[in-house]
Amino acid sequence: MYQEKRLKKIMLMLEDKGEVSTQEIVEQFGISRDTARRDIIQLVENGKVIRTHGGIIMPEEKLQVLNYFERLNQLSQEKQRMAQLAVKQIQPNSVCFIDVSTTLLQVAQNIKVPCQIYTHALDNAFVLANQPLINLTVLGGKFDDKNRFFYGEEALEQIGQVKFDLSLIGAASLEEDGFYFKEKQNARIKRKVIQRTRKVVLISEQQKFQKQSTFRGGEYEDIDVFITDQELKPNQLALFEKSTNILY
Repeated sequence: MYQEKRLKKIMLMLEDKGEVSTQEIVEQFGISRDTARRDIIQLVENGKVIRTHGGIIMPEEKLQVLNYFERLNQLSQEKQRMAQLAVKQIQPNSVCFIDVSTTLLQVAQNIKVPCQIYTHALDNAFVLANQPLINLTVLGGKFDDKNRFFYGEEALEQIGQVKFDLSLIGAASLEEDGFYFKEKQNARIKRKVIQRTRKVVLISEQQKFQKQSTFRGGEYEDIDVFITDQELKPNQLALFEKSTNILY
């Protein structure tokens, strides 16, 4: 494999995980450590990464949120396991909100109990519309064609008329004072949903603690269950209420 192609693949690994070790590069591409080091040096010189002891990380300003289709192509086994844990939260005959995210699209594809689902995600709607057990309501409004969700006053008004038993919510980034989203209107929907929900489940992989977004959708004290892909570090765990159930 030519270096240029390999560097692009290394950047995809980095965007997905937040950090990549030299050993991971060696094993992923079947190259020597010297070749892996040359790749790292090239990425550092290009200003795309920061070198650490044993690997590389993204510069803070580069830790951007991938768009929907990029994320859809990176659905890992860990995210599939998170989706399975989230599906188990849905009780028969409950009223639920399902957020827009690639992991939650997996949830929508695997619901096996009768329930009423509200969503503002177009792809969730396509999947759920074909499931006979689901009573589906798609929130209306304007359409974000990049991230494939509906938003606006109409959607907020619809949410305000419902009391959800359960809401399954994703996040673009997990920061010290709450969880954030890239789009202002998306964050508004999450804040409104949380206000109208008896049990809030946040689903997000641990690497989102290393990302940054702009608009806060909620605080950790709002969360009843947090589903993630690995055991939390002590400083991450401290952000949540002691009553929050952490699953991974």
